[in-house]
Amino acid sequence: MFKISKREPEWREILPGVRVEFEPITIKAVRAARKAAATALGVDPDDIEEAGDQLTRELLRRGIRAWDGVGDEEGEQLPLSSETLDMALEDPTFFQAADQAYVHPYIMRNAEKNGSSASPNGTGEAGTQAKGTATSTAATRKAAAARRTPKRGKKVAPISKTSRAPKRAKKSGVSSSIAADS
Repeated sequence: MFKISKREPEWREILPGVRVEFEPITIKAVRAARKAAATALGVDPDDIEEAGDQLTRELLRRGIRAWDGVGDEEGEQLPLSSETLDMALEDPTFFQAADQAYVHPYIMRNAEKNGSSASPNGTGEAGTQAKGTATSTAATRKAAAARRTPKRGKKVAPISKTSRAPKRAKKSGVSSSIAADS
């Protein structure tokens, strides 16, 4: 079932004493973030991590509406502006915390498809095995017999020295009834 709900801006604590008000992630924000990530890939296609960082940065730039507990070196509260936000996003601790609080939940919800289908790798509810389903094959009689050891007076496991002698091959191109007549 796809769940429709009106999404409102919300405050989240991303670090101890630091709260940020986030705008809900919209289609427009995702498109802009994808464009920023694609631009990063165009500059250096081998740097996929940079593209992911660009996606996160763009979503955060478009999503953060206000903040509390963010200050300068002297501890004075900084107002939210594009400059102060860019400075905060350059700090790895702030960037990671904001990513975990805002972008990561969106990515996970999107990956789960909001409960609309089973996971292709079998970890979703529909892909999980029912109780009582065997997860490994049971040992066959031959395999069980092969594990018996001579010390217990049981059958010896077949190895190359104890295997049967090969059968003689029939003459090539001659059927068995013709070979018997000659």
